[in-house]
Amino acid sequence: MHSNPESYQPGVCNIDDRGASVRRILGWASAVAGVVVLGWMWSSHVLPSYRYLVAVIFSGASIINFRQAKFRFCVVNGSKGWYEILGKKFEIVGEENRRIDRKRANREFIFASLMALVVGTVALIPV
Repeated sequence: MHSNPESYQPGVCNIDDRGASVRRILGWASAVAGVVVLGWMWSSHVLPSYRYLVAVIFSGASIINFRQAKFRFCVVNGSKGWYEILGKKFEIVGEENRRIDRKRANREFIFASLMALVVGTVALIPV
């Protein structure tokens, strides 16, 4: 979606280039923070179960933000019935459009959650 409100497409695109850039930055920030925290946890010999939990949280945040940037679809906007242009949120018109966006938002959340559970297993590597 570019800076034209008419380019909103239900279930396909609900953020513009600026929104995608913000989510890409959040994806990198989550990844870097996760690596730093996990590095500290390994060096401090924190229990693997706690490392796993932290890895799932940070990798989940990173995965969902990178996917939002790539596909120009924000999960929160999709679940709330909004689309976003230049940082401003607009309400989606039409119940069918909102239903399509909620369905896509749910699929994206489930996918990111499952991937985070798998990626989190890295934290179980013994110290």
